[in-house]
Amino acid sequence: MEQQKSKAKILVAIHKADAVYSDNIYTPIHVGKAISNYNLGFQGDDTGDNISEKNSMYCELTAQYWAWKNLKDTIYIGLCHYRRYFKTKYTENSLESLLQKYDIILPEPIYRSYSMEQKLYRAAIEEDVAILYQVIERLYPEYKNTVLAYMHGNRDIAFNMFVCSKELFDQFAEWQFSILFECEKYIRFSGYSRARRILGHFSEYLLPIYCFHHHLRIKRGELVSFVDDNELLYSQSCLTKIINTIRYRFTTPRKRTDWGLSSVILQGLRNDGIEIK
Repeated sequence: MEQQKSKAKILVAIHKADAVYSDNIYTPIHVGKAISNYNLGFQGDDTGDNISEKNSMYCELTAQYWAWKNLKDTIYIGLCHYRRYFKTKYTENSLESLLQKYDIILPEPIYRSYSMEQKLYRAAIEEDVAILYQVIERLYPEYKNTVLAYMHGNRDIAFNMFVCSKELFDQFAEWQFSILFECEKYIRFSGYSRARRILGHFSEYLLPIYCFHHHLRIKRGELVSFVDDNELLYSQSCLTKIINTIRYRFTTPRKRTDWGLSSVILQGLRNDGIEIK
């Protein structure tokens, strides 16, 4: 008998041959398949409407884009990674019940000893961050206070992992990709593979910002390296959270109400012919 299709899909992003969990809900997706040198035998992100060839810049977001544009009959949608899953193994029934109480499932925050903005500056150069902030200011100025509040805080909701209704995801994806596609027009991408992943880095901040701005009811989930594994990833004791927060408060500049962009960086962008209009 043919297995009944599930109304829920949790995509498991994978880019190389490795162990990956799969069942009727957890669906491995080969990200960057259009530019890959091998076939993993899974659903690729290169069918239908896709941005698979941009995986070096967008990382697992090529799977997000594929789901947004091509999954039409799905009610619940999620994303995890071949080496990073929510500890809870979700089923269609558990999601149907849980997502009546909550709007979205996100990873437990990691309490950093520095702000999210400081974390972003470790992954991006100042010009890239200036472009992101200016694009948000132009497209969605009403998000400014939420962006500044999250970026100044020290609670890191990372990895682009989530589970929510497909309807909510579609709304988020339209917002997110409108920002990222606009940033792509202006950013001068590095030849270094780590630095080229900048749009994927940006999205890790955009997801929680969107959730906080819309006051979504968030269910926080612990992470493990594989389904049914009991060893938690990124687990922190209460003492560690307190110590990191104290360190963050002593080392982080006071909260501000503007983007805090350096005039030197902005002039440099103008000298490079880059102006966000």
